[in-house]
Amino acid sequence: MKRNLARLANEEFDVLVVGGGIYGVTTAREATLRGLKVALIERGDFGHATSANSLKIIHGGLRYLQHGDFKRMRRSIRARSELLRIAPHLISPLMFVMPTYGHLLKGREVMALALSVNDLISWDQNRNLNVEQLIPRGRTISKTQTLQYLPEIDKKGLTGGAIWYDCIAKHTERLTLEFIIAAANRDACAANYVEAKQLMLSGNSVIGVQAHDTIHGKDLEIRSKVVVNATGPWIKKFLELLPAKPILNVSWAKAVNVMIKKTPFNGYAAGLAGKEDCSDRDTIIKKGKRLFFWVPWQSGSMVGTTYKRYFCDPEACRIEEADIVEILDEINFGYPGVNLSLDDVCFYHAGLVPIFGKAGDSDQNVQLVRHSLILDHEKMSRIKGIITVNGVKYTTAIELAKDTVNLVLKKLGLEKPKYTGDALLPGAVCDLIGNDVSSRNHRTHVVQQRTIDHLKQIYGAQYKSVMDLAKSDEKLAETICQGSPTIKAEVVYAIREEMAQHLSDVVMRRTELINIGNPGSEAVRTCAEIMGNELRWEESRRKTEVNNVQAVLRPL
Repeated sequence: MKRNLARLANEEFDVLVVGGGIYGVTTAREATLRGLKVALIERGDFGHATSANSLKIIHGGLRYLQHGDFKRMRRSIRARSELLRIAPHLISPLMFVMPTYGHLLKGREVMALALSVNDLISWDQNRNLNVEQLIPRGRTISKTQTLQYLPEIDKKGLTGGAIWYDCIAKHTERLTLEFIIAAANRDACAANYVEAKQLMLSGNSVIGVQAHDTIHGKDLEIRSKVVVNATGPWIKKFLELLPAKPILNVSWAKAVNVMIKKTPFNGYAAGLAGKEDCSDRDTIIKKGKRLFFWVPWQSGSMVGTTYKRYFCDPEACRIEEADIVEILDEINFGYPGVNLSLDDVCFYHAGLVPIFGKAGDSDQNVQLVRHSLILDHEKMSRIKGIITVNGVKYTTAIELAKDTVNLVLKKLGLEKPKYTGDALLPGAVCDLIGNDVSSRNHRTHVVQQRTIDHLKQIYGAQYKSVMDLAKSDEKLAETICQGSPTIKAEVVYAIREEMAQHLSDVVMRRTELINIGNPGSEAVRTCAEIMGNELRWEESRRKTEVNNVQAVLRPL
């Protein structure tokens, strides 16, 4: 995948996607699968904002039962099954455990009914999946069994527990990246660090964008028959470029997740109630407290999520110590035996998610928007050639992409080609179980089996290309730092094949370095040295890049 700005400026595209988060990249891939000529630009790095803030859960919508929203459940189940099929190297089933209390709405009997209904609705979820990907049926368990899984929970009124299965994405940043690589492999022209500055108009039709390359400081014009605005929290700002500015009734909440060093649950996730009430006005079944999910992650856990209304510039969204203290209070309330403090937090994420409401509303009972939005501006304001999409869930981005491309095809006056949604992502064409012949052939004296296993889990079939770099230079087979399996060849590969432009791209998204928390200043400087040599950075640029990354990784 190469950054080809000359092609962006010199060709006309059927569709230009503005925004390289999960909704933008899935739309770009979907458009290429339908035979369209596609371009995508992203003002920062691919997946650098809200898409990077994830609990790594790919879920089938069990929670939507409380709304009686079976259509949304089916949509989530379809998306989850499709992701399992097209990205088996990055997604796998995960068991969830939740305690039940009393015999009413929070009781074991109601959960048994809910799990049975969920099984009925998801009757085809395992179709065309490999054995290791199959999602088991949910079930309830006894009080004794629940305490074996969750020994430190509140025992007052405990009647048992519920077990169900969703999926975990081992590396959501790489999953996002693989969608844009898949699009590029089908001739899409993608570029990060290219910001849309103005819309190009011919009469009442959008015909492209005037953009700015922030890497080289150059302006360019990108011509396209249709422009898709998939800029996430920036959609309102992007729509200000239109001559007739639509009123978009969307507000945002800052969603916070934390990574902690402790692992109280062995290989399974837990859903535990916090202390704050969560009253959803549209639910059939009132759930009471907001659930916080513990997800096993590397050698620790990821826990979330808190939501706080946010009305400032998306660019200024930051996590404060108060945000971390708030989520720790909720976690300690739901599982007091863990007794977390700030010292247990090794990293944290924040992203902006769409909610109902307006300025002046309280943070209590934040209502998340439940349904994704596709706006056809020709219907709203008679401006042709532009579509705005606003997604609400990482899991269902591929479903939203299908609907978006259907509208693009309609605007282009093209027949809808047969959908090919099960086309595998680039890393998915490799047998990842055991030590296959190809991995044995790549094993050398300088590369440990642990490293090979790590590369296969992250890159899938593409691991061979990373291994080729490690074989070409023994120094590139060395790990970046102690405690992480990430090797130096991954940094070089990220630059040459995955469009990494800044040090943060490598440390935060292309590799797993921050999965262990702050990898340390030495690891950051090592990556900067490799990038600097590869991209011919001057010493001042190297220092700036290191300082920018360390500012993000610095403890609160």
